[in-house]
Amino acid sequence: MARSSPIRKEGALTPYKGRVAIFTSFYSFQAYAPYCISLAQTLGVLSKLGVEWDYLARPSDFHIERAINNTLTELVEHGGFTDVLLIDSDESWEPEGVVRLLMHPQEIVAATYRMKNNPKEYVGSLVWDEGTPRGKMLPDGSALIAAERVAAGFLRIRLDALKRYMAAYPQLWSDEPDGRKFQFFQRAPIQQDDGSTVMGCQDMVFSKRWRDIGGELWIDPMVKVGHWWMECHHGDYDKHLRAQSQVSHAKEAFAVVAQMAKDAEARRVENG
Repeated sequence: MARSSPIRKEGALTPYKGRVAIFTSFYSFQAYAPYCISLAQTLGVLSKLGVEWDYLARPSDFHIERAINNTLTELVEHGGFTDVLLIDSDESWEPEGVVRLLMHPQEIVAATYRMKNNPKEYVGSLVWDEGTPRGKMLPDGSALIAAERVAAGFLRIRLDALKRYMAAYPQLWSDEPDGRKFQFFQRAPIQQDDGSTVMGCQDMVFSKRWRDIGGELWIDPMVKVGHWWMECHHGDYDKHLRAQSQVSHAKEAFAVVAQMAKDAEARRVENG
């Protein structure tokens, strides 16, 4: 009997009615040229669609977590926005990908991209059910994939989710030189299932704390993000997952054939 798929059907993407703040933190005053091109194209598309947006940046801040935390705290306190989209300055993307992220009703939805130090792998980790990613099917045939961890490099968050996060962790407030700020992203020890403790990076800690209070994380594999260094590591997570699935099915089929051959040989020996 075939097992039921962990991919559930989901309602259609809904037109975006909110106001989004697009934020990037810069280590210096520089951005990759493909980032600038993607940003200009995206803002043009959003304007044509009638989407309200604002662009925020913190140049020349070497402390990435501080730049993000200060900005998110100010967005929550000042109001006026429904969503924030975090994008790193070394990425490129298609404007349609941003539109997709905004249209999902889920509180936190990310895109993923290849790692610079290991381009064969993508940032983040999925929720798996018996070797198959857990997710929700969309009417266009694509799917949202449930995640245990998402990266902050291309991440759309509802402001209401940030407020819920802040209410759940009041101990994360701290007094900074420019005022009282909330530490959404920070390195911290994380206890593993086996009882050991590891020092988690800021993305891992944020993801775990969010899931610990009942929050869900999602990745849209149809959003293609390029990660730039000396060259571009082009991302296509949907294609990556499909290739993994094909390899998995091929291994399963090979194992079945190998077992059949083994059984046949055993019968031949038994029958003389």
